[in-house]
Amino acid sequence: MTELIVTAEQRIEAPAPLVRRQFGDVAHHESTGLHRDATFRVISDDGIRCRYQQTTRVGPLHLRQEFELERRSEGPLVNRILKGQFTGGAISFDVVAESESNALVTATLTAPLRGPQRLASPLLRRRIRRSLRAALVEDKHDLERGSYPA
Repeated sequence: MTELIVTAEQRIEAPAPLVRRQFGDVAHHESTGLHRDATFRVISDDGIRCRYQQTTRVGPLHLRQEFELERRSEGPLVNRILKGQFTGGAISFDVVAESESNALVTATLTAPLRGPQRLASPLLRRRIRRSLRAALVEDKHDLERGSYPA
């Protein structure tokens, strides 16, 4: 089995605690339709753990995944993939303060690749990196335009 690891970074002109809160606020992502190629549906959320479904459009395909996000007070926000494409993997968002008003977000997808996915790993890596970068820019605009409540 091969493991796919894809990383993308984005600087955001907003305080790190606000950025971290927005990245962990799945209900905000669901209600605002923030990401052009993804929709979210919260299944359950007790404030610490959020289970949600994400449907991502990749060309004519719609990939449906189920995630669980555990909100810890420190460290990266880890979204474990429970069902769907890349089950057993995770997408993590590490938010680091560069100054009082600036944060660096590193998004990392780690996923096991089985069977034919291994052969397609170079193509998958490019496509996922492009998607991660686009999603980070959409989050950046949401935060820098003040659309996310402080």
